[in-house]
Amino acid sequence: MEQSRSKRPIYEISASIMELSADIKQIRNDLAYIKSKIKKEVIKEQLEEQKMKQECVIESRSWWWG
Repeated sequence: MEQSRSKRPIYEISASIMELSADIKQIRNDLAYIKSKIKKEVIKEQLEEQKMKQECVIESRSWWWG
């Protein structure tokens, strides 16, 4: 018959917890990396948008004052 979880030896439980802990740490690192990549892209897009707005203002002024 299959043993219940409560009857597993402590070293097996400890090993499982250590493995889960390592997995959680890896997931956190992955998420931090993804977050930094997204932040860089957002900043890049904001800068491009700002540049386009400035170019648009310059063009409209030069058109207006012609």
